[in-house]
Amino acid sequence: MEIPTRIFETVAFETKQLLIGEHEFELKSITAEQTLALRQAVLWPDYPLSQSRVDDDGFGLHLGLFFKKELVCVASLFLQQGKLRLRKFACQTSLQNSGLGSTVLHEIIRMAKANPGIDTFWCDARQDALGFYQRFGLSQNSKLFYKHNVAYVKMEMTV
Repeated sequence: MEIPTRIFETVAFETKQLLIGEHEFELKSITAEQTLALRQAVLWPDYPLSQSRVDDDGFGLHLGLFFKKELVCVASLFLQQGKLRLRKFACQTSLQNSGLGSTVLHEIIRMAKANPGIDTFWCDARQDALGFYQRFGLSQNSKLFYKHNVAYVKMEMTV
């Protein structure tokens, strides 16, 4: 198995102030540990916190969207052989469908397109989120598969 690239050594991410609706948010790099509580609460609420860890978390770039210093959305990015992978993308349940996830995903895709070392952006998308990713230009690239009884498909786009 090939060792993934330490993305933060390859891809620079600068903190951004974002206006979403009428509110100001801050998108910045955070630690893997900072992502865990929100990952678990949104993605795997019936499982222990350990379910929300990724083996390669130490190699990832972890982004957090903050509203008034409260972490409201997280995304983890991993780079391997020119392919940027999105994992454990989660926004507070009460704030879903408010544009936060769309804004974060837009910034991630913009960053990927601006980096000449990245040629593909991909993720394992939950079946109920396919339309969300398709709106950003990602296409389904696999048959349905399951993780802990949740249906997923691989989605990707060339950047």
